[in-house]
Amino acid sequence: MIRDEIISLEKFRPCRISESFHDDGNEIELGEATYDFFRLKGAGRLIWLMLDGKHEIGTIVENICNELSICDYEGMLLDVIQLLQRLEKRKMIVANWDALYKLSLNQELSV
Repeated sequence: MIRDEIISLEKFRPCRISESFHDDGNEIELGEATYDFFRLKGAGRLIWLMLDGKHEIGTIVENICNELSICDYEGMLLDVIQLLQRLEKRKMIVANWDALYKLSLNQELSV
């Protein structure tokens, strides 16, 4: 059952709603309204850059696997969903972008 829920999330198109970040090419520093900061490196950095509402989660995972030569698609899918859940809790992304309802969507990445 959980596998089916994860597979259905592959079609979500997450979009960042926070553009407060610094990218030095190796890591991205993200800031929140509460003035907390955290950094994303490697796959996390690449994921953040693709959170534009145009890439489906499945496409993001495929791109990361190709870019970093990772063969475990399902493992990477779980890692991507976990990162997206953290970003969603911090209200830095919308889980499933819709151009007409960007800020009012209440769809969560729950598994």
